[in-house]
Amino acid sequence: MMITKLTLELEQVNLRLKSAKTRVTIRESNGSLQLRATLPIKPGDKDIRGTGRKQYNITLNIPANFDGLKTAEEEAYELGKLIARKTFEWNDKYLGNEAKNNSATIGELLEQFEAEYFKTHKRTTKSEHTFFYYFTRTKRHTNPQDLATAENLISS
Repeated sequence: MMITKLTLELEQVNLRLKSAKTRVTIRESNGSLQLRATLPIKPGDKDIRGTGRKQYNITLNIPANFDGLKTAEEEAYELGKLIARKTFEWNDKYLGNEAKNNSATIGELLEQFEAEYFKTHKRTTKSEHTFFYYFTRTKRHTNPQDLATAENLISS
């Protein structure tokens, strides 16, 4: 029964957003709420139609519940303002995980890998040896200063 109440409330919020002409809607996806809007092309994305704009779903990690819906509605009005003023820019908030992932170097990822690896593996001579094997293989074929992009990792 909870989902139907939430779905009805989501419809109401979207009607409010529409009547306020925000040009942003909220949708539920996998237990999270997303903002949906037509925005300038995201950095690194292809402008297939040549319009300079594209419809995107923006995940702000807002849970699909009543409190989350209030937050999402506030965010939708905020995004609507930026669109109306033509001041929207793709920043870390709207890029989400993509922004964080794209800025790490291969060396930084190797350091994170070491920390994560030994959270799940007891430090023994054997586990140190296994980790060292992964680590040296990666280092041999990559440059730790390079950004960890698909191109840099594939070409190595």
